[in-house]
Amino acid sequence: MERNVCLIVIGIAGLMLFDLAYSTPQSYTDQAAFSAALPGTATTVDFDSALADTLILSGESVDGITFNYALEGVALKVSSASGTSYSTTSSTQFLGGRGVNK
Repeated sequence: MERNVCLIVIGIAGLMLFDLAYSTPQSYTDQAAFSAALPGTATTVDFDSALADTLILSGESVDGITFNYALEGVALKVSSASGTSYSTTSSTQFLGGRGVNK
């Protein structure tokens, strides 16, 4: 009985390690390759529908896209590039991070 339990534990640990070996981040240096790997059509959110300084908490949606994340005390925040040196790709609003307690 004790031997069977050990074999089961070793088997489960082996499966977990096997799964981790194939769970590696993927990097892209080519826009076409990145787009081809997406599970659907890409969507650009310009955040113009949200007011500047709006926090987007995990599970909330903006422009039909739900944001789910775990950033250890950091919330996503809509910021305005007006009056700053930041460049954005789609409009004057962009998505940044902010400590929840700040």
